Amino acid sequence: MSTIVEKYQVRELYAELRSRLADDLLFGGASLEQMDAYLAQLPDTVQELFAHTLQGDAEAYRYGGVLLMAELVHRFAAGQVFNYDGPLTVHDSQVLFYGGDLHVVGDLVLGDQSIVVVAGDLDLDGSFVGGSTDYSMLGVSGAMTAYNIMTPGEMIVGQRLAVRDLVYLYRNSCSSLASSIRCRLLVENDCFNTFSKINADAQIDELLTEERPERLRDVAGLVGLGPLDSVERLEAELRQRLTVRGPG
Repeated sequence: MSTIVEKYQVRELYAELRSRLADDLLFGGASLEQMDAYLAQLPDTVQELFAHTLQGDAEAYRYGGVLLMAELVHRFAAGQVFNYDGPLTVHDSQVLFYGGDLHVVGDLVLGDQSIVVVAGDLDLDGSFVGGSTDYSMLGVSGAMTAYNIMTPGEMIVGQRLAVRDLVYLYRNSCSSLASSIRCRLLVENDCFNTFSKINADAQIDELLTEERPERLRDVAGLVGLGPLDSVERLEAELRQRLTVRGPG
């Protein structure tokens, strides 16, 4: 399913999806004409579509691409269920596509410039951690569950995002979007995200800086860390905790 064999079928599906995108809040103010132009250059593989064709513009276009691949799987292929005895580590610049639901027994960790697209639901028994210093992307057409999330990259979830504990999104070069989000603590540091509905026990959505030590102290306390002197140290310790020890 990684190869787009009959491109006319993809274009026909997009013609049906197009009118729905026009009214989709997550597609937002993105241009349908620009989406048309991207898909006029339809590549041979799903990997190329997300790594090259749909890059260089707003995340809404990747969101449209994720929905299109889900429609393709639903219409022309039997959606599979992929079970992975994790952790699932995606190497730098690797692009993976799953044509159906994905269940990972453990963590999902992305390398820099890596992309994972799931045309279905994503269920993680552990945490999702995006690339550490550069772009990464996770696209899920359905619902997603996880223990924790920490990413400076792009995260696209077409339906409900349910997280048991922490969602930490940071850096202004990428944004995330989801139909709804539920978690214990939501931290959005120097980034702009789109969530149609937020249900969080605690939410911090302003910049964490040394000039606002109380916010840094609040976040450190809420995630169970001691006093920290910088945002960089907070993020480094959080990342190490999630990728080395995992949940719990």
